[in-house]
Amino acid sequence: MVPFGLPGDLTGIPGHAMIRSDPKGALNDIALTWDGKRFQIDEIETHDGKRTVWHEYWTDITPASFVQTGDVTQPDGTTVRFMNIRGSRVKALKSLGGI
Repeated sequence: MVPFGLPGDLTGIPGHAMIRSDPKGALNDIALTWDGKRFQIDEIETHDGKRTVWHEYWTDITPASFVQTGDVTQPDGTTVRFMNIRGSRVKALKSLGGI
């Protein structure tokens, strides 16, 4: 799931427009926030009957780059860093063998 239109004002984008992968399951277990500098998603997930919390956020958002971080809180309460990505704009896409 990737937010579109950042940076900018997200107040006009309904939450369901950004939750395309699980629209029925995300009706009441996800929170989206934007404070003008940081876009954040907090989602409660259930795997094998156990609850985990997915916490993902985008920071350092500029027209040319962003940092995306994802943390997972396990059922035992421990939190692990799942990912940390720095994305940057490319000038032109290159073909990868026809892909």
